[in-house]
Amino acid sequence: MHRGHRIILLAHCLLNVNTRVDGLARFSGMHPVVAVLHESGVGVVQLPCPEMLAEGLDREPRPVEAYETPGFNALCTCLADDVAVLVQHHRDAGHRVDLLVGVEGSPSCGVSLTNVGAGEGPWSSGDPTVRVPGCGVFVRALRERLAPLGVAFVAVDSRDDDAGVGRVMRALGAEEGSADG
Repeated sequence: MHRGHRIILLAHCLLNVNTRVDGLARFSGMHPVVAVLHESGVGVVQLPCPEMLAEGLDREPRPVEAYETPGFNALCTCLADDVAVLVQHHRDAGHRVDLLVGVEGSPSCGVSLTNVGAGEGPWSSGDPTVRVPGCGVFVRALRERLAPLGVAFVAVDSRDDDAGVGRVMRALGAEEGSADG
C-alpha cells in the first residue's frame, strides 16, 4: 500500500458534524470536503473541538467574546501545543503537514471570519450574533504555533455555493506547488 505522506489538519466538526451546535449542522455525518480530500489521497488529522470539550454537546451558539475567558484561552493554548507536537511528529516521519482547514464564522475555528454579539452591550444568552472579520480563539492559538512552521490556514464556509470545498482544494493546490515534497 502506498502512503501519500500529505496530511491536512481539519476542524473537528468537518469529520463529525454531530459536534456542531444543534441547528447549525448543514450536512449529516461529514462535511463534503472530507470525501474530496479522500479522493485526493490526502491524510487527515481531526483537530480537537475546544467548545465541545469545555461545554459538551448540549450547548447554545455563542459569539467569540463569550469564549474570550482565561479558562477557554488556556484550554485552546494547551490543545494547540498538543497539535504542534503532533505536527512535528508527522514531519519527523517525513510527512507534509502544511494546511489547516477551519470553519468560517466559528468562534473557535474561524480563520478569517468569526461571530460577535450584534447587540450594543455585553452579549448574553439568546442575543443575536453577526459575522465579522477575525479569527476564532482556537485558530489564534494554533496560528501562533503552526504559522512559523509554514502551515497555511483556510476555511470552509457554508455560505459558499460549494460549501467551501473549492477554496480548500485551491489552497491544497497552491500548497502543493509551494511546499517541499
